[in-house]
Amino acid sequence: GLNWESWVGSVGIAGRAQWDRPLPRGLRTSLSARYDVRWVETLRSDDPAQDFSTTLQYATVRGDLFGPTGLSFAGGEVEWQTFAGVKRFTQGDLFGVDQFLQLGGGVRLIDALPIGAVVSLKGVAIIGRDLTGFSVGVSLGF
Repeated sequence: GLNWESWVGSVGIAGRAQWDRPLPRGLRTSLSARYDVRWVETLRSDDPAQDFSTTLQYATVRGDLFGPTGLSFAGGEVEWQTFAGVKRFTQGDLFGVDQFLQLGGGVRLIDALPIGAVVSLKGVAIIGRDLTGFSVGVSLGF
């Protein structure tokens, strides 16, 4: 197998529009559109095959649905979340893939920390032409 090591840096700018709306039975929805421009550069690598510099531009459209679980934890409310999104590259690609679908869900712990943050645990399936995968993550939002 390959045992390469590389450090890559990225900087970018993005614009985002978001629309939120409450729904009956404690549900709410959020729709968002985002456009990103990113510059990526190899900072250090142990093989010249890993050295690259590129510019990426991509648009993302995403819809989220949130709802109550009726549970609480550490003094905070626990809610569920499900989402679907499409990412399309307008410049560059991701290993030859120019667009993909993300389907996911998770749970969110709201206002359990003294700083009023949201702690989320999410999983997502990533589906595209010649691309399948998944991601699991924990995030802290303010």
